[in-house]
Amino acid sequence: MPDTPFAPLMEPVTETPTEISALRLDNDRRVVRAVFVTLLVVVTLLVTMDVLVVQGSWGSRLPLLGIRALMLAVIFYGIFGIMRAKTPRAFEHSLLITTGAGVLIELALRLLRPPDNITPVWLEIVLVLGCYAILPNRPAFQAVVAVTLSVGTSLILVFYNVGVSTSDRVGIIVTLVVANVVGYVASRERVSRQVREEQGWRNEREAKLELQRAHSEIRVLRGLLPTCAHCRRVRTEAGEWQAMERFVSEHSEAQFSHGFCPECLAHHYPDMEA
Repeated sequence: MPDTPFAPLMEPVTETPTEISALRLDNDRRVVRAVFVTLLVVVTLLVTMDVLVVQGSWGSRLPLLGIRALMLAVIFYGIFGIMRAKTPRAFEHSLLITTGAGVLIELALRLLRPPDNITPVWLEIVLVLGCYAILPNRPAFQAVVAVTLSVGTSLILVFYNVGVSTSDRVGIIVTLVVANVVGYVASRERVSRQVREEQGWRNEREAKLELQRAHSEIRVLRGLLPTCAHCRRVRTEAGEWQAMERFVSEHSEAQFSHGFCPECLAHHYPDMEA
């Protein structure tokens, strides 16, 4: 008989924009950490091969070992920088510095290889696409890294690598350009989709909050109301008989105003009706 609140229509809205941003940042950290740990393992294996397998004097191998050691240091810096980043802006700048340094080191490694070896060029094309598709950074920062790698690769291909035909050079450079264009467009679309999803989430959250606010303001009467068949008063849990208007007003948000229906007006106050 007493007033009973509505059963919950939905779970309470607890997520805030700050919490959603923190969740996205944590997810980006995990992605980049996985990529850098993979690179760390690969570079470590390459250093081990350079030490144990590659033939030649230590004097000829030291530059290559030094560059690879520098790459390891950059990867370690990237991992710890990402772990220290507390805001999306700090994360993006840390990732930009790390990937930019990694690109410069990769171009230095190209210059240490024989001029007739162009095999790493195809790997660098893959790296350009990876800058856009894998590393979760803003498109402008991704483009800085990818374009730097592409321009450096093209210059080394034109002025350093020998024995490469003009058609091969043109084909590789065109491929790098296409990879940058496709990667940048895809990255912009990814960011645009994230913005739309976040806006949709915000709209849904506001609608839920508004519904919860409306729900909190509603009180309803449920159950059986024992009423007097003659005077229509209502019996409370304490056994007290209250007027219908008083009972409803105390157990809901409803308020009463009084007037006369046409039947009562005609029956009880015929002169007033006239």
